[in-house]
Amino acid sequence: MSACFTYEPDAGHGRHMSEKRFFRVGLDGQLKRFPALDELLSALQDGGYAWLDFFDPSKEDLMALVEPFGLHPLSVEDCLDEDQVPKIRTSPQTPSSCSTATTTRRGC
Repeated sequence: MSACFTYEPDAGHGRHMSEKRFFRVGLDGQLKRFPALDELLSALQDGGYAWLDFFDPSKEDLMALVEPFGLHPLSVEDCLDEDQVPKIRTSPQTPSSCSTATTTRRGC
């Protein structure tokens, strides 16, 4: 099972709620959104790959991905550390990536 994860920490932009979005890209290239992780995981049994998008996730939100995607718990914890640099890790079970959104301001 392949998955891509994006994560954006709350950088003081007025959004204070955790948001999560789950998508499957099917073998035909079609993108479909799912309301819950378990529904996405069920759909992935037919192939395709997952795109998981998080805004200001809790540790519990991300730790829920460890078992179904075969992620190492320390890799998930790295995604919660805003000082971590974006990275791609490969393991025998599952390649994973962790990236955080960045913002810039004019004049800086």
